[in-house]
Amino acid sequence: MTKTKTDLNFAGVSYTVEGGVVTLTGNCPTGKSRSEAEKTIKTINVIKGLNNQIVVAPVLLNADLGLKQQVDSVLAAYPAVQGIVSNRIVTLTGRMLRQESGKLMPAINQLGAARIDNQLFLE
Repeated sequence: MTKTKTDLNFAGVSYTVEGGVVTLTGNCPTGKSRSEAEKTIKTINVIKGLNNQIVVAPVLLNADLGLKQQVDSVLAAYPAVQGIVSNRIVTLTGRMLRQESGKLMPAINQLGAARIDNQLFLE
């Protein structure tokens, strides 16, 4: 998670971790930045696999970037949850235990998003 906050190759990328497998989604501006993002993840020793679904497409560095970084910081404790930020709207997807959502949602609410679209599957 620390690498994704400081590396511009991850500016348009979101990730989830489930069973030690990292899934990368979102956009990178070039094929080289897509490869660099993948290479960065592969250097992490505890990662068992990588599913790279990053698309080469424009990445806008706008006001959503700061909110995305805050959301990613909160979601570090919930590796199977992904947060997508667009126009200050946070969309949460993925899976989590029902009892954990009582901690996650207040933390996300404190970030000042315009709206939270909760599409989580609760187990």
